[in-house]
Amino acid sequence: MNIAQAENIVKGCWSLDCPSEEDLERCHRALDFLVDRTGDPEWMLEAGGWYYREKDFEKAVYYYTLSAERGNVTAMTCLGYAYMYGNGVDTDYPRAFRYYSSAASCGDLTAAYKVADMYMWGMGVEEDRELAADLIRQLYEKVKDLTGLAEPVPQIFVRMAELVMEQKGAKRVREAKRLLSHARSFLARRLSEASWWGDIRVMQRIIDDWYRLVPFDYSEFDLYDLMHLLREPVTVTFLLYGEKYSVTSSEGGIGFEGKGFSDIEDFFYNASVDEEKLTSAYYDIYMLGVEYE
Repeated sequence: MNIAQAENIVKGCWSLDCPSEEDLERCHRALDFLVDRTGDPEWMLEAGGWYYREKDFEKAVYYYTLSAERGNVTAMTCLGYAYMYGNGVDTDYPRAFRYYSSAASCGDLTAAYKVADMYMWGMGVEEDRELAADLIRQLYEKVKDLTGLAEPVPQIFVRMAELVMEQKGAKRVREAKRLLSHARSFLARRLSEASWWGDIRVMQRIIDDWYRLVPFDYSEFDLYDLMHLLREPVTVTFLLYGEKYSVTSSEGGIGFEGKGFSDIEDFFYNASVDEEKLTSAYYDIYMLGVEYE
């Protein structure tokens, strides 16, 4: 294997919606090769990202640390996540805060909203909810017109919506709904391009907030409303490419196409039809009906 071949292997894996174990193994070998031969912190970051998506957190942290030590700002943010949530390392809020703060000072918007989160809840730093709210408002102004799918627009919009929801008056509902609608549509587009469990968790937060504001509308709902519906024993039917499908939730988990899923996150990350993830097929799914058990 040479560098060009390894790069082609990794790029090929990017295009796979549901990579096989063999595909992933080839990608891992190629990434290890690129890290070893090039010493490039971007490849270290890429390797960490692959392992993090697969929840092999110890390996992810190893590569993120290598990358961060060479000055990669995104890797610093990723290490903030690892230490904040105890993924691959022991939970260490002060250390997470230091990583986030370092990355935020370099202009990383994701790190900046995580700094706000830590001030909001007093994690690794003294609680200061007013400062946290100010930081979110400032970030909202920075991202409100951004359209690039990699930008943390949904994450910041949902936090802004939650600040609005704490206010009083009828206008707060309209404004919160506007913010959540934008966050939802933006994130649906991102998930249709590439499914990641971190984004699925953000979508769950958006859906939860939405149904704190409005009742469920059985005449008009889409794939992500299943995040609300599947919490109860229910069967939901939908059309995809002219074929009818059903997803069923029960105390034992979620069933779809002869496969079982442990929870909503597992379903949204792994459920597929003919090797195409449902999140990728989002715009071609037409919901038919809901039947409670």
